[in-house]
Amino acid sequence: MLEYLKKDLTVRTEWQVKEVNFSDIDSIAVKNQNGEVIQATRVIVAVPLTVMQDRDIKFIPALPEEKNTAARALQMDPALKILLKFSKKFWPSNHGLVVCSDSFVSQYWTYEADSAAPPVICGFCTGDQARNVGSMSHDVIVDSFLKQLDAIYASQQNGVAPATSNYQEYYIYDWGKHPFIRGGYSAGKVGANVLHRQLLGQNVASYLFFCGEATSSFAPGTVHGAMESAALAVDELIAFKRQKKTLLAKKRSKMDKLQAPAPTAKM
Repeated sequence: MLEYLKKDLTVRTEWQVKEVNFSDIDSIAVKNQNGEVIQATRVIVAVPLTVMQDRDIKFIPALPEEKNTAARALQMDPALKILLKFSKKFWPSNHGLVVCSDSFVSQYWTYEADSAAPPVICGFCTGDQARNVGSMSHDVIVDSFLKQLDAIYASQQNGVAPATSNYQEYYIYDWGKHPFIRGGYSAGKVGANVLHRQLLGQNVASYLFFCGEATSSFAPGTVHGAMESAALAVDELIAFKRQKKTLLAKKRSKMDKLQAPAPTAKM
């Protein structure tokens, strides 16, 4: 999908945006960490909530205070995934999603084995639990999760340690430790409502457009919510550009009529 989406686009990696100067709306300057600048006529801002809250990007002039207030009304806690691969499946087929809030990993889901993929269990932690688990070594995390699964699935058929005995390898990803993400997904603080998300996604002066799961009022905290918000931002940008072109065309037509020589009267 990424290859399709970036088709005909120039994608710059290791290009951290540090400043967006839209004081000249005819030429917006986007500056990176090395002082390099790209000029643009419109900008779509698609960054995590934490980047907006911590003001990693300087906007000139400053963004409206209502947008900053909207960002502060939300929060984005750490999130961590633990994927364990096994040599064979040892869980029932109806265990798609399992919630066990009093355990080391509060929820996990299973992936059924097929001809192309091995059996996998994915553990998911958020908030304080993710902070706690993320502070441990990978060996401790894997061992603790395996013991949890052993306790759940031990049986006469599976034996006393079905997870440990069939374990092959792991992969752990902690979004809270990613320097440009620093969390999993947005959630409302006490008193937050859908208006805060709408304000966060509201364009500024029809030149800066905002998207991301935190701006979604219908599916926040999801990939599809983020993608839909991006599509809406693009549609909004295109609509404003077309509106401007129409206004400019009308203005030019009016100016042309004013500057046209007056008709000469025939004698």
